[in-house]
Amino acid sequence: FKRIPCVTYDVSRLLKNGDNVIAVWTASGWASNKGFGKFNKLSCFRARLSTVNTAGSDAPKALVNSDTSWKCYVSSSEGTELMTQWNKNGGERLDARADVPDWNTVGFDDSQWDTPKTLTIEPPITSVANVQPTKIIETYKPVAIHEIKEGYRVEFAKNFTGWVNADFRGLQSGDTVTIMTSDDKTIVCNFNQRSFYIAAGKEKETFRYRFNYAAGRFVTFAGLKQKPALDDFTGYALGTDLKRTSSFACSNELYNKIYELDLWTFRVNTPEGFTMDCPHRERMGYGEVATATSWGIGIPNYDTAAFYRKIVQDLVDVQDPNGYVPHVAPVPEHQHWGGPMWCSAGLSVALEHYVNFGDERVIQLIYPSAKLWLGFLNTNTKDGLLVPYLGPPKFLGDWLAPGSRSEFGDKPQAAYFNNCVYAWNLEEMIRICKILGKTSDAELYEKRLADLKTNIIKKFCKPETGIFMDGGQVQQAFALFAELTDDAELARRVRERLGQAFKEKPYFDMGSSGLPVLLHYITEHPEELGQTAAAILNKTDYPGYGYFIKRGETAHPEDWKVDVPSRMHTCYTGIASWFIKSLGGIRPDPEKPGYQSFIVQPVFAEGTDWAETSVESPYGKIVSRWERKGQTIELSVSVPPNSTAKIVIPSKNGNKPVVVESGKHQFSVENVHGK
Repeated sequence: FKRIPCVTYDVSRLLKNGDNVIAVWTASGWASNKGFGKFNKLSCFRARLSTVNTAGSDAPKALVNSDTSWKCYVSSSEGTELMTQWNKNGGERLDARADVPDWNTVGFDDSQWDTPKTLTIEPPITSVANVQPTKIIETYKPVAIHEIKEGYRVEFAKNFTGWVNADFRGLQSGDTVTIMTSDDKTIVCNFNQRSFYIAAGKEKETFRYRFNYAAGRFVTFAGLKQKPALDDFTGYALGTDLKRTSSFACSNELYNKIYELDLWTFRVNTPEGFTMDCPHRERMGYGEVATATSWGIGIPNYDTAAFYRKIVQDLVDVQDPNGYVPHVAPVPEHQHWGGPMWCSAGLSVALEHYVNFGDERVIQLIYPSAKLWLGFLNTNTKDGLLVPYLGPPKFLGDWLAPGSRSEFGDKPQAAYFNNCVYAWNLEEMIRICKILGKTSDAELYEKRLADLKTNIIKKFCKPETGIFMDGGQVQQAFALFAELTDDAELARRVRERLGQAFKEKPYFDMGSSGLPVLLHYITEHPEELGQTAAAILNKTDYPGYGYFIKRGETAHPEDWKVDVPSRMHTCYTGIASWFIKSLGGIRPDPEKPGYQSFIVQPVFAEGTDWAETSVESPYGKIVSRWERKGQTIELSVSVPPNSTAKIVIPSKNGNKPVVVESGKHQFSVENVHGK
């Protein structure tokens, strides 16, 4: 590993006159992942107590450092099976009989405790963890307790990631309670989410995670001697402490539910400074998830400037010297499934960050890494096209589309998809080069991109029909999104075929890696498919987001069909962006980063009477509200000081949208959907 993040706490309020003590509980935690190599079985820490450098004072002075003058005690209460690998995230074994009273107080006699060992490692970069901390974001009481053959099942109202505080009574010393968590009511324990509490024999005893967490809403307790009460349990949802910076509401209650479900799916999968595939089976930061959620939910809805800069840094840190980027970060898994959409997340997230926050430092951070990445791709081409550089398993295309359709790396669909990703990466890099004034590099990538586009069209396109690959929604959208053709007539045919693909399959025919392409294109071209998307989102049949609501899901499942082992997955997270950027219409101007200039282009969805959306931009709060009033629609837009809005209103008769620059408080435009 290359970087150790450190966390700083202000402990001044905890200090007392006289002697004080610093006491630390520690277990291996995330370090048990095999990605940490020889360190993955160690439980270690480094601590320092320093003064604060205030105005006019001397530099900070270290008062206490962790060293061999400290004392340590290995307790049988520490976490067990604490792994961060596929299906091995385990739980903890807490033996209350081993508790040491007052061990963290000044007067405790630690003379019989051991002297700690010191660990010397190659010095990685130690840096402040510049991301919001993990906090308790919601608290719940259970809604029911069910007696089942395995024990007592405690049910909470929704799936969450975190802790359950459980009080036990009537246990004898040595009695063992097994705690099993599941996100599916048909399963007692899924993904090895199992912990053990060994009683001390007290009148009341309490279990709560110290070094781990679980994910689900059904917690079964086996081994209790009496039926517990609802008040014996409290659920604590953990999440990265991201401040909400947007709001959305409309007259369509299904839309409101889909939007909130997407937000909650993001929150339950973002507990510790990155977004994962799922919080129980795969606690890993998949690249395609970062790409989809940064654009689709994180940046539009939360204060995530620091969060996504950290994600970019994570991806830079795990990169190999030859330019290859693992599919997951911050804990690298080099032998894992994925493809260029996964590996190129640092580039995509950095540019999205810049577009929204206008912070050039993030694209400066990714630039050297992106050069290495694109160099790696360039050396893995044949006949002008990208090939499976690490074998077919590392070259996936779209994943888990309706019907559980997935494009494996040995299929032509995956080859087309990944060459489109390569083209998209080149376009992103060309833009970054121009922003940073890297003219010669821009010219190099422009030449590569032109050649790549020619070869993609030659291999995968039928120009006479405008069909790319099989003519599916993601395939057509990718051709438009990556601007594969400069031929206006061919582009028209591609758009026409995309519209036909939606008629053939009137739902979002996309998987987890196709989502940031299809939704991105639809959302940022609302004049083409805005009403189509609105109609799809108004359905509750399979497959679709409304189907999740109909089935009573409290977070997204891993598959559109719902009935799968994981019911807390980020495969389809990102639809929230459509409500903010299309139905509400507020989105950044890609040509003028940082929201000093922004676009308001709402979709007046048929069957929806009103919608109100707000976004907290770097310049202040933007508000867009539209409402039907008889045969007209009234649109109100609040523009922050020192910023400009470009308001795009859909034409009534299918003509070009009407564009109005802000500068007047009121305006009236005829011959549009409303006035």
